[in-house]
Amino acid sequence: MPDDQFEVVVLGSGTGGYTAAIRAAQLGKRTAIIEVGKLGGACLHVGCIPTKALLESSGLYHKLHDRSQEFGIVVSDVAFDFERIATRRDGVVNQLWKGVQGLMRKNRIEVIQGCGVMEGEGRIRVDGRLIQADAIIVATGSSPRSLPGVELDGEHVFSSDHATLTRTLPESVAIIGAGAVGVEFATFYRQMGASVTLIEALDRLVPLEDEEVSRVLLQAFQRAGIDCRLQAKVQGVRPGRGRVTVQPAAGSSRPRTPAAWPS
Repeated sequence: MPDDQFEVVVLGSGTGGYTAAIRAAQLGKRTAIIEVGKLGGACLHVGCIPTKALLESSGLYHKLHDRSQEFGIVVSDVAFDFERIATRRDGVVNQLWKGVQGLMRKNRIEVIQGCGVMEGEGRIRVDGRLIQADAIIVATGSSPRSLPGVELDGEHVFSSDHATLTRTLPESVAIIGAGAVGVEFATFYRQMGASVTLIEALDRLVPLEDEEVSRVLLQAFQRAGIDCRLQAKVQGVRPGRGRVTVQPAAGSSRPRTPAAWPS
């Protein structure tokens, strides 16, 4: 079979993509995987894995700093080194990244680096190279999206990708959106001692989950000191240090005070 001819080609090497490629290879198919970034995709590099590493650090700090006596542990002068937290996060990611690379080699999957563009049935062009395949699996994943009129600068106004990879910790932060990603970062920042405002356009946190989950989570966040603004619409973000102004929904008793962005 020619070098550019495969039985299965996978576009995207995230969790869905690389596991599909491995299974195809295990079934005896000549397989390639096309990736514009790093093997492992968003979950490994800017999603599930690094955020869980951050939450493990913040959870430990929170227990020692705020709840140690509850567990019968006496400690003093508890502090954190965020640079070392970030270094540990990156170390966890890199170890798993090497593991994914090893799986590609073990299963004899060709990794083609670049942006794949489908040109017709069974044809994908990658930076001038034409790849032909009997079957193509599209596993391109997703990327963060901003709101109209809100420009991401990566410093004061940033996406979840920026937040995941940061090496500094803000004193205060406003998070727009209380889905899974939003509540995860609200937990992390609050456990690390930041002032957190969580803004959600709908009437409850994690609106895709059961209502009881939303209710229990709201109670927990309120006890933790997270300012939850429900049924609130973002009107805009001011330049400079970043301040987001929210408009409560009709019938809401929430005040119209701005919430500070990372400072």
